[in-house]
Amino acid sequence: MSCAAPWNLNFENIGSALEHKGVAVLENITTTENAAMLLAYCKKHAAWRPAAIGATHNANLDIRGDRTHWLSSENGAVEAQVLSMLDAIRCALNQTLWLNLASVEAHFAHYAPGTGYERHRDVFQHDALRVISLVLYLNAAWQPADGGRLAVYLQDGVQFVPPIAGTAVLFVSADIEHAVERTTRDRYSIAAWFRRAYSK
Repeated sequence: MSCAAPWNLNFENIGSALEHKGVAVLENITTTENAAMLLAYCKKHAAWRPAAIGATHNANLDIRGDRTHWLSSENGAVEAQVLSMLDAIRCALNQTLWLNLASVEAHFAHYAPGTGYERHRDVFQHDALRVISLVLYLNAAWQPADGGRLAVYLQDGVQFVPPIAGTAVLFVSADIEHAVERTTRDRYSIAAWFRRAYSK
């Protein structure tokens, strides 16, 4: 895939935030129109399945309540475009932070009202291939009463990020614990993981 970034992101600032804090919060990385297009696409075309937990891939709604649709370029132009954008971010992170990221995996995520995700990290006990996590939100006109914030647990406290369309969060997969507060309306996002080729 090409390494030409399709969206204008400041990767030096992203790299600095990841190095010093472990998390970078980016607003308006895509247009409202593009976020709406992606939202409409996943509502219409996603083949939702209950999300699993850990390396055993078991579902537990008490811990994690979302449904997912894994992205593949074989599913058409929209998913191919998203994966191309994510691969451009992978390339830029390699150039900025020398992370040697080899691949990216991603899915659409849907949290129905009343669901959330308990505090966790994005790595498995015996699989440390995920290096950087990314979440891109697709929700239009999100309000505080809708809940569903991302809670990011840092050394100096908890940072809350509302899931507003066009906002993205990047963080170090192995270090940053996070959770999704229970939502009161349908919540949609793209979750992605930039991976190294082998475990250290």
